[in-house]
Amino acid sequence: MKSEKIKVVLCGAAGRMGCTVIDCFHAAEDVEVRYGIEKKGHPEVGSALEGVPIVSDISSAMEDADCLVDFSSPAFTDKLVKMSDERGKPLVIGTTNLSGETLGLIENVSERIGIVLSPNMSPAMNVLFRIVPDVARALEKGFDVSIVETHHRWKKDSPSGTARKLMRILKDAGSKDPQVRSLRMGEIIGEHVLTFAGEGETLKIAHCAQSRGAFASGALLAVRFVVKANPGLYDMFDVLRLR
Repeated sequence: MKSEKIKVVLCGAAGRMGCTVIDCFHAAEDVEVRYGIEKKGHPEVGSALEGVPIVSDISSAMEDADCLVDFSSPAFTDKLVKMSDERGKPLVIGTTNLSGETLGLIENVSERIGIVLSPNMSPAMNVLFRIVPDVARALEKGFDVSIVETHHRWKKDSPSGTARKLMRILKDAGSKDPQVRSLRMGEIIGEHVLTFAGEGETLKIAHCAQSRGAFASGALLAVRFVVKANPGLYDMFDVLRLR
């Protein structure tokens, strides 16, 4: 007997990341994107992308959803978290540049529903997050540290959410404050280079996303995880069992 598919509502569906998520989820046998959400007045509202209806009324769309996935904007994420709380719907959040107020709201709401929050859902990038503390502690003395992140010219937040997470990881590991540089060029999906430069030697750790599919595949894993999870605030370390 075929198991029922996980029904997903995708916020920010008509964006570059949203379209990639739709393609990725369509290829999965256990997940179905029921609706895509865009703000009222968006040119795609009322149409369909890869067979997914694009609507602006999230309240109706989420009625029979098993999970919501958010790649929208910080302002919309705040609203979405409150609505997910009211409806008891688990949530996967990939939107970056969230305010301290929104992060506090997410932490509070996660006491009642499962939430996976990550600025970068790429599995390989999260392995990089996992190893950086060990490197930072080993090279604590005598090494200067830098982060150079490069993205497409349309990316609004700077530094990227991934770079900010690397900064927090380095701080927690006792590393000196890194020099951070943000570049916005062409159509580059995302590159992050972490450099430890000492006397006579340099260590570079780099992650390059060749397509948005890397993030979409991570979001798919997060959906499968969060629909079975207890209430709580999770990240990709939990999803990938990296703890």
